[in-house]
Amino acid sequence: MSINSDIIVKNIAKNIKEQRLEKGVSCLELSERTGIDLSHIYRIEKGTRKVGLDALLRISIALDISIMEVFKAPGVEELNELMETEVDTDFKKQQFIIQVVEFLSNCTDDELIEKMKKF
Repeated sequence: MSINSDIIVKNIAKNIKEQRLEKGVSCLELSERTGIDLSHIYRIEKGTRKVGLDALLRISIALDISIMEVFKAPGVEELNELMETEVDTDFKKQQFIIQVVEFLSNCTDDELIEKMKKF
């Protein structure tokens, strides 16, 4: 995983965990609702595991949220916090990450699904 994708994965993990906790759903319950193994849910929320679009869609449906909530762009403070865990990150990489997350945040669910199909 590159530095950029690590940060995006960590942001997705943070958003999923925040939404799950906000909804009062346990990891076990999320696992049962999605059919995703409990250990996989833990790794997704820790940001140590990449997660596919199918799993993201199942998680967003199980939590009754838009998939865009999963891709919600971090604020400047949150982005800096995510970036502090990375080694040797420069300003251009930070700007690139901000642009990617903002782009994803501005897509509708249908647009995002179409764009992800192209990858």
